[in-house]
Amino acid sequence: MKTLPERRRVQLLSAGVTLVAALVGLGLQRSFPFGTISLSAAQPGIALEGFSGLEPFGRWTDGDVARVRFAQPLPRHFTLRFRGHAYAGNPDKSVDIHVGGVRRASVTLTPFDADYSVDLESAWLANDVEFMIHNAQSPKAIGESADSRRLGVAFSHIEVVP
Repeated sequence: MKTLPERRRVQLLSAGVTLVAALVGLGLQRSFPFGTISLSAAQPGIALEGFSGLEPFGRWTDGDVARVRFAQPLPRHFTLRFRGHAYAGNPDKSVDIHVGGVRRASVTLTPFDADYSVDLESAWLANDVEFMIHNAQSPKAIGESADSRRLGVAFSHIEVVP
């Protein structure tokens, strides 16, 4: 059984670790590599999940969730800008945007290329942006072609602006 002084040392150590993690997090947030992410080429320090392969314009999302994971945490407040369009075969062209697993915005896309801008807030030390696609459809399922990917959004680029 721990004595009271030993418990107090553990509490102080825990508070110190939390403070150090917070300070490191602030330092990491300042060093985030802001800028435009082209989805028509591989990007160092960025992992894509739920996206199909490279195409001349960029990439399609494939499935219900597409995630952009950054090597470093996002700024606490930032603007997410992107160029893209919804798959025309998808009757519901809305996309929910999550940062660090928390829903932060919803955007309705057009079936034609357009620029979008959304002001977002991140969770503490969050390093990912998720696009939750409503009713992703495959061209094969609607008789358009033999393509079985579940298309949602065609992205050409994404930009994080502090």
